[in-house]
Amino acid sequence: MISVLTQALDKVIGNSLDYVVEKISKGERLKAEDMLVAMMALFREQLRRIDEMSKRIDETNKRIDDMYKRFDETNAQMDEIAAEFNKRIDEVNKRIDALTEQLNKRIDETNRRIDAVFQIIGDAQKTLLELQKIMLDIHKTLLDIHATVITALTKQ
Repeated sequence: MISVLTQALDKVIGNSLDYVVEKISKGERLKAEDMLVAMMALFREQLRRIDEMSKRIDETNKRIDDMYKRFDETNAQMDEIAAEFNKRIDEVNKRIDALTEQLNKRIDETNRRIDAVFQIIGDAQKTLLELQKIMLDIHKTLLDIHATVITALTKQ
């Protein structure tokens, strides 16, 4: 109903403005009513421009809202990608930690074996030293026996 009333008023102002423009073109003097019609036409034009501007602003706002929506969607996708990436990094870190633990166990075991080998080598060196001492003692004893035999043989 308002749009019908607006259209009717718009038509009346349009016809009245045509009459005022005709008076101006003939060079007739304008009355206060004519001035009022001209001002109403001016206001109507300004309102039309304001309405057009409002529509353009609404369209721009809609485009901005759409852009914000796309930004939000893009941010959500980026968050999903980041979460997946972090999940994969965590999995890789867990595998690295497991491998590190296995390597550390192997290194510890190898170190224990090396220590055991060194212990065996040390024990073997001690045994060799003891054998050398025994061999020296046997050698001295043999030399003493040899000297005694030679002395006994030379006395005969």
